[in-house]
Amino acid sequence: MKPTRRLTPTENAKVIVLKRASPSFVILRKLAMRFRSILRGKNLISSMTGFMTRSIPGCA
Repeated sequence: MKPTRRLTPTENAKVIVLKRASPSFVILRKLAMRFRSILRGKNLISSMTGFMTRSIPGCA
């Protein structure tokens, strides 16, 4: 899923129509974009490493 600013004009028009037609689509798109940002975040690896170090004995 691409952020709105990266959509082509045709894709953007389709997203607008879907948003108007379905409140569920709006919620789904927001969740998908949040998940995308978590996965693309700069601190994901360090966050996961810290989590694993604290949670799994012997993992360092």
